[in-house]
Amino acid sequence: METMIKNYKLEDWSRRWVDRETAFHVPGVNHILQNFFDQVRGDTVFVPLCGKTLDMLWLAQQSCTVVGVDGVETPVQEFFAENNLDYSVRQLNDDVKIYEAKDVDITIFICDLFASKPELFGMQFDLIWDRGSFVAINVDERAKYTCLLSNLLAPEGKWFLVTVDYDDKILGEPPRTVSEEDMRQFAPLNFTKVYSDLTKAYNPKVEQMIENAYVITK
Repeated sequence: METMIKNYKLEDWSRRWVDRETAFHVPGVNHILQNFFDQVRGDTVFVPLCGKTLDMLWLAQQSCTVVGVDGVETPVQEFFAENNLDYSVRQLNDDVKIYEAKDVDITIFICDLFASKPELFGMQFDLIWDRGSFVAINVDERAKYTCLLSNLLAPEGKWFLVTVDYDDKILGEPPRTVSEEDMRQFAPLNFTKVYSDLTKAYNPKVEQMIENAYVITK
């Protein structure tokens, strides 16, 4: 049975964290990141809609400078608490709060994802690790999002994107499906598929998903 596709707002994600509807959160380090990191390695890494992913800690352990962004503060607080990380918090302005680890090179900005700019972070990034962001945003925001990340990517940088492909009308909510045709709309960016396999679905209503990974460059 098909369900109407619902556009998500920040309060929807906040509610899911409060209600623990967080099947999208992977409790370990992502195996695709680990397996392909040597191919996409960079000194500076941006993690959009980072939540409390352990990928950030793993990347920092690879001597990367890691910058995350999320609009929901709860998982960010949990990230530092659950990993026993000392940190500082400062309010940059009315719209941006910054969590900064003291002993590892991880900084997380609490703000609107679309406020992400090189000027805010003081850099462009060698690598953008995107496992749960592109599949979370609303479909009508994809062009805006692609432009946003293109501006954050250093000239020789790589956007490492993980997507899922399935009939998302079954759920009517994220993760959004991303087809090969969707990927071809990335122009003028270039992409190469480096991984494809069946993966466990986020929701029992879905029998299976195909997980794909792409390396995207300018």
